Amino acid sequence: MNVFLKAKSHNADGFSNIVALGDFVFVSGQLGQGKTFDEQCRSVFEKMEDLLACYNLACRHIVKMTVYLSNLDNKGKFLDMFKERFEAPYPVYSIVEVNRLDEDALVMFDACAIDTLRYEKNLKESSCQGCKGC
Repeated sequence: MNVFLKAKSHNADGFSNIVALGDFVFVSGQLGQGKTFDEQCRSVFEKMEDLLACYNLACRHIVKMTVYLSNLDNKGKFLDMFKERFEAPYPVYSIVEVNRLDEDALVMFDACAIDTLRYEKNLKESSCQGCKGC
């Protein structure tokens, strides 16, 4: 048992959906749900947001994603939705075409995020807003 690994959500198979180790947060592969590719992409982004919220994080904390597509022709659609959810500098990503996904999903992605909240808090507290000595 890894005593340093902290899990906040488990799936039906008993695997963790999201775990943290120090400042690193890892989100397991989340399958798209819905009938269309767009619906499935949106559902995965929403799942990612919900899981990251377990650690008070958001998509802006994601630094790396791996995207699994059942059809690489959907890459452009994915990238359009990706750019709607993130702003520059964008997280790095890999896109892979696979023969088949569980539950015949069209898309699945996993992510690595960094918990920067304490650093953001320290930076905010140490800024010299309103100070006259700068």
